[in-house]
Amino acid sequence: MPHLNFYHLQYHAHAGVYIAFDVWVHTVFHILRWISQGNGDLLWTTNAGISGLIAVLVTPLITFPMMYWKKKISYEIRKGLHYLFFVFAVAMCFHVPVTAIPNGGKYVSRRSLPFDSTPCC
Repeated sequence: MPHLNFYHLQYHAHAGVYIAFDVWVHTVFHILRWISQGNGDLLWTTNAGISGLIAVLVTPLITFPMMYWKKKISYEIRKGLHYLFFVFAVAMCFHVPVTAIPNGGKYVSRRSLPFDSTPCC
């Protein structure tokens, strides 16, 4: 049996804490900016707002049980909650318009995509 190195688990845990913190800081400052500009409705009227809201709602379900209740929740439940990362990842795929990707997304998709010139935020 090969020797197991648990360093990657520490890295994984630190990455989760960073993502949890970053998601909330990112969201709070976007909401404050939108409200100060009188654009609070962007949270539920744009792809960036809706996908960001989905990511913000699912992030605590993924990260908080591991950060705060690791000993109280069974491994199976924590593992099951980790599968919500797929929801987070899909939300992130729709969070930024293709036009914001460097080079207009030419190397992201092989087919030609319609581009609109409206700013995302």
